[in-house]
Amino acid sequence: MASYVDSIASLANYSLQCIRRVESPRVDGREQPTIDTPFSAPDSSVQPPTNEDLRRLPEGRSIDDVLVVLTRTMLQIGGPGTGYKPDLITIRGRLYEVEHLENWPALGREYWYAV
Repeated sequence: MASYVDSIASLANYSLQCIRRVESPRVDGREQPTIDTPFSAPDSSVQPPTNEDLRRLPEGRSIDDVLVVLTRTMLQIGGPGTGYKPDLITIRGRLYEVEHLENWPALGREYWYAV
């Protein structure tokens, strides 16, 4: 019988290309371009969202194309005061922004569940 961790690893079907966006200090009260750093998220699983996943998103966002990513690479959701904007993930040539993020510790390994 396969363990939970083995099941997650067996679903890993992508090595995703991501962009970490660090906010730049404002100049004269104006927002400046982010500092973008590319990174990869190997051994990631991309799945369609469940109804529960869609309910986690802000109102009106569930009509967009939404995917779920399960990865061992730490992602950022950003937000006020964090210094980050949400990470961008490229899936099948299209950019997706991380809007919901949960940490899933599983039997001694850490996974990130991103919508």
